[in-house]
Order: sequence, then C-alpha cells, then structure tokens
Amino acid sequence: MTDPVPHVYTAINEVTAAISVTGISKDRSNNQQGYNFRGIDDVYNNLSGLLAASKLCIIPRVVSRQVTERQTKSGGALFYVVVEVEYDLVSAVDGSYCLGRAIGEAMDSADKATNKAMSAAYKYFCIMAFCIPTAGDNDADSTTHEVAPQPASLEDQWYRRLVADYDKQDPIALTRGWEVLKGDKPLAQTVWRRLKATAPLVAEKITALTTPAQPQLPIENAGATPVYASQVAPGPVTAHGDPQGTHAASVYDGPQDDFNDDIPF
Repeated sequence: MTDPVPHVYTAINEVTAAISVTGISKDRSNNQQGYNFRGIDDVYNNLSGLLAASKLCIIPRVVSRQVTERQTKSGGALFYVVVEVEYDLVSAVDGSYCLGRAIGEAMDSADKATNKAMSAAYKYFCIMAFCIPTAGDNDADSTTHEVAPQPASLEDQWYRRLVADYDKQDPIALTRGWEVLKGDKPLAQTVWRRLKATAPLVAEKITALTTPAQPQLPIENAGATPVYASQVAPGPVTAHGDPQGTHAASVYDGPQDDFNDDIPF
C-alpha cells in the first residue's frame, strides 16, 4: 500500500488546473517601453479565490535584500533593490508543505523599491509555480527608470588615459601621466599590473621612457683602456633574474620598488 500524496501537491494541481482555463491577460501597459504586462493586483485577484478554495496558503520569507543607490539622468536619487524570497506553500488540510524561491528586483526614487521588488518576486513565483498562461516577453513594473551610467573608477580612468596616450604616439603625455600617477603608489601598482596583463606594449613603452639608461661603469683598468660592465658576459642568473659572478656588484640592475613588481618608480 502506497502512502497518500500530501495534500499540498493536490492543492497546487487544483490551482494550476483552474487558472489554466482563464489565465491572466496582459491588460496593463508600459507606455515608456511599449509592452503590455500583468500587474501584481491581477495575480492577487485571480489567485486569492482559487487558493482559498483549494485550502492552500502561501507564506513569504525574505532571505536577503540588497540596496544600491544610483542616479537618474536628471541627477535625482534612485534606489535599486534586489530581494531573494522563499515561499512556503502549506496545505490547510494536513499541514504538508513545499518550499519555493524567487528573486525580485525593482527601482524607485522614494521608499517603494523594496515593496516593488517583493511584489515582482511574488508575481513571478506564482506564474511559474502555477504555470499561469502568459504571452510575450517577461516584464517589469509599469514604469521604467532611466539610470545614469556609473562613473569610471580612478583605475579605469588612468588605464584609459595611458593607453590613449600610447595610441596617439605621444611620449611626452605618456611620461607626464605616469609621473603624476606614481605619486599614488597603490593606485599606480594596480594600474601597472593591469597594463602588464592587458596592454604589455604600453607598459614596455613607459618603462623605456622612465627608466634611466644603464650607466657604463668601469670595472677594471687595463692600461689606458677601461673595461665596462656591459662588455663583460654575465655569470649565472639567479631566480630573480640578477646576474651573479665576478663583476655582478658593478652591474646596474635598474630601480626596484617595495612590491618587487618591476614597476618603474
């Protein structure tokens, strides 16, 4: 003898069967983007009687909420909210239940962003849980906000400036830009590593422009003709790339920084 099916699944099936006959039409319009949609009130009005008749309860529980403040094109404040909501579908007959989850997101210039996000989560949870007939694209609320683009970070600004100066073949501007940037050593380090990874030719050019030339240091006196370090073959190379041998101490090794990241400071 098999165990009886928990009533919660029977109730979900009953609601799905009933709503499949009538559906919920898209009678509302978003005039800004030109599409029709079904509002949260349409879902409430069509489901409330069916849920009651099938003795099915839907209990929401907010799991997480994220808020980001953005700016409209006109300069006003705009709050962007994302909520993650769990829904317990509980049978009033035998207490059986099942769990569902949905994400809702919305924007508002006042204090309604969270309300809209929760309504969006509930609406689309019900549409998916009960397979409510729909047509057309997925939609948002009846209003659409125009969000101003977020300003580029200092890292992006400096990266783009240095790459642009390189593309313009302007060594003076490239050198001046780097000299200003390296005054902020942590930022310069971040930009430098990004250049090395994504624009190595720019990094090489900056190094060539800002690194002092290797000095010709005499290491031996053989009569009237001095012998220079650049004329002597280096010895074995260490793990750091430094030559070692008889004259290693006389070889110019270039500038070093605290991060050992070959940044030309």
